[in-house]
Amino acid sequence: MPIGLLASVIAGGGHVAVMAMPGLGLLALHEEGGDLAKVALLPRPKEAAVE
Repeated sequence: MPIGLLASVIAGGGHVAVMAMPGLGLLALHEEGGDLAKVALLPRPKEAAVE
């Protein structure tokens, strides 16, 4: 998921949720103008959650 896309959604007044991406560059998102207060980070669901 491109950081620029997330930053543009946030800049447009939206909020974003990112699931199962522990390597997401939050510093890069912030430097692109993304407000980190509008980002929800969700961990990878456990296998039992899918069942």
